[in-house]
Amino acid sequence: MKSRWPTAAAVVAAAVLLGGCSTAIDATQNAVDSPAGSSESQAPPGRPLMPVRDVAPATVSPTCKAGEVRLWSGTLVGGLPAQGQSLAVSSNAPLAGAIGNKFGGDGVNNISLPDLRQSVPVTWTSYAVCDSDGQQASSNGFVGQVRLFAGPLPTGTIAANGQSVLVSEYPILNDYLQGRFGTADSAHFNVPNLASPAPGMSYAVVANGAWPYHGSVSNMLTDTSEVLMFASPYESSIGGLGGVPADGRQLSVIENEALHYLVGGYFGGNGRTSFNMPNINQVAPANISYYVNQNGVFPAQRPPN
Repeated sequence: MKSRWPTAAAVVAAAVLLGGCSTAIDATQNAVDSPAGSSESQAPPGRPLMPVRDVAPATVSPTCKAGEVRLWSGTLVGGLPAQGQSLAVSSNAPLAGAIGNKFGGDGVNNISLPDLRQSVPVTWTSYAVCDSDGQQASSNGFVGQVRLFAGPLPTGTIAANGQSVLVSEYPILNDYLQGRFGTADSAHFNVPNLASPAPGMSYAVVANGAWPYHGSVSNMLTDTSEVLMFASPYESSIGGLGGVPADGRQLSVIENEALHYLVGGYFGGNGRTSFNMPNINQVAPANISYYVNQNGVFPAQRPPN
């Protein structure tokens, strides 16, 4: 069964545009105008077929940093699939500069991506590697957000290796974490200690970023169907930013057409009037929570080669 195509109005609304951003409008228009390019993949037993969109992989996510690894629910729409493939350095210079040959290749003529197909938290989610910097790469995202990198950690983030850091150096992050990962004394606090899905990669927690208030931060920071990870047991304000807890809950298709278009019926629902979110929170480490971006920027197609 094919998923419903979102209306142009629904997709544009889902993009949560600020000030008439023409880039995001163009992206949504590409997706709306291209239904003929989709094809069907094999669905899990008892689940509706999920379209494999020709928006996958999409243009670079707004805040992507070359070498960053992102998690997607359903259709992979941002970056290159993390499947261990070999890439030419000549056409992937930013990525080669970020990750080198730590995952394979000679680092001069070719490089390899990490193969994370067996490392996803739940079935039918997928990892992708950002192959270049996005238009808003200088943004770190949200305070308390946990991001995964195969390259160097950007300024404003801290390696999530359980280290103790000074409150005086990271007062905003200290306010967010509230000692939930431990404190050595009143002058220090600990960050989460998270094992990466593969050697050569590391998680980082955002120390300098936007505070996740209701509606105060644009969803231009994230993409529709992207999975966000936070260093908190439940980030209540992320709902105001368009995040849905990744706890297997069921959503209405008609109220979430853009998200359904990308997630499909892989995680449950009847595929016509309802669909489910992945249940990643059931396997999340203590005091860590996952959210699927419900709104955000709808992905654009990559130009044909």
